[in-house]
Amino acid sequence: MKLFDLIDRLERLVPSAYAEPWDKVGLLIGDPNQEIQSVLLALDLTTDVLQTARSVKADLILCHHPAIFSPLSTLRDDHRDEQRLIALIRDNRSLLALHTNLDAVPGGVADQLALLLELEGIETLAELPAQRTNGVTLEKSAWSRGFSARPGFGRIGDLPSPARLSVVTRQLRQRLHTPHLMILAKEDSRIAKVAVCPGSFDGEWVPLVTAAKCDLLVTGEIKHHVQLELFEAGVAVVTAGHDVSERIVLEPLARLLQDVFPQVGFAVSLPFDYNKIAF
Repeated sequence: MKLFDLIDRLERLVPSAYAEPWDKVGLLIGDPNQEIQSVLLALDLTTDVLQTARSVKADLILCHHPAIFSPLSTLRDDHRDEQRLIALIRDNRSLLALHTNLDAVPGGVADQLALLLELEGIETLAELPAQRTNGVTLEKSAWSRGFSARPGFGRIGDLPSPARLSVVTRQLRQRLHTPHLMILAKEDSRIAKVAVCPGSFDGEWVPLVTAAKCDLLVTGEIKHHVQLELFEAGVAVVTAGHDVSERIVLEPLARLLQDVFPQVGFAVSLPFDYNKIAF
């Protein structure tokens, strides 16, 4: 299929209007008229991802994090970041980013992290402003039908039954496939209500977490003074790593897109496996 047809359908599944104003989402490199037969999903455009794209003969790399974020003043082979962009162009592969819009959309990154913890009664932590959602046509997909939370960042929900923090963190290590979690808590407390925020937690959301009387925040990364503020308010904080908290969306997204675009092949390039670290 033509790339512009794929982009048009993606716009209804993961609307660009849901992205933050500062974000760089959509087609970053490529010809909208390009024929697309194979797509590789990844968190970032890395050298390994480029090699995987070549091995699976991907015409398009769909990344979560935009590889072009700040304006480029050069495009040089001796600049490491620019070198990957040049290689992509030489390979005649296109590059598309779904970033904060994928975070915010129902069924996106935040909902996948809530699903991992089997949270119930899910609500959005920080809803998008009305001007970013009014007039947006969101296609009823397998995602949007399965999640009732409104578009926005982070989710709040209840565990199926209260559990000790040690039990929740053990489940997180298993389900996130990582031995590494940073935990800030006063004790092995009873956890009932949980806030999840994959990627980075914004300090402006602290009042939302405390007002909802959450016992625990699970996030990818958080500034030191922000987690101390939550700690002092009695909220335990578990930090999994930015990429670890987001990579969980890649395979569900690939399955969704395979259903929507059966004529296109979809593959996933997962980031580094922290379980393999051995010193």
